[in-house]
Amino acid sequence: SLMSHGQWLPNIEYDLAHTPCANVVEQGICSYADGIQELFPKDALLIEMNARGYAGSPLHDREGRPVGIVAVLYDHPVSEPRVAHALLDLFAARAAGEVERRRAQREQRALKSRLRQASRLASVGRLASGVAHDFNNLLLPILGAADSLLSVDELPPLEELREDLGVIRSAARQARDLTKQLLAISREQPQSLEDLELRSVVEELLPLLRRTLPNDVAICLEGEGRGALR
Repeated sequence: SLMSHGQWLPNIEYDLAHTPCANVVEQGICSYADGIQELFPKDALLIEMNARGYAGSPLHDREGRPVGIVAVLYDHPVSEPRVAHALLDLFAARAAGEVERRRAQREQRALKSRLRQASRLASVGRLASGVAHDFNNLLLPILGAADSLLSVDELPPLEELREDLGVIRSAARQARDLTKQLLAISREQPQSLEDLELRSVVEELLPLLRRTLPNDVAICLEGEGRGALR
């Protein structure tokens, strides 16, 4: 960030090559009392800022690596470079601490995000495993009844036919209900406002919720007329 006479200036891309800032990174704190433009003629910023003196100090992280620079440009010769050094050392230490604090916050947020993502993936894995098991159980009677009907040379009596079709219809309805529960949890179905009996809704979703939540999370229903999760 750039500041001139108490006003913040727009950020710019700044190539360190052939600038006093490059010396700061390589050597540590540096100052030039006067003639800075003549010493670094390729540094356009020095000319733009009409600089004559310069003082700069590096910012180091906790491993001692340079992560930034604090520099001051003077429009007049620097008469007390040691005072400038002392002030820059103090400011650079505080600025480096703030840079490290913000970096630690970013790393902590990134770690929490990865943990949340891992938790979601684990929940999805448990849910997918349970749903696959349920669908497999529902397909067995459907396939069994269908195979029974296809294995005979002629259609069985109406009552026997009704029995096999009833098995197929019952299993298909259970599969439909399981799909509705999945859509409700994923919120992919269209939403509309309506009065609901909370307890019945929760009881309907309990099997899927128990597969989704970790083992150390308990779901308890309390009371006669209302549902409560804990």
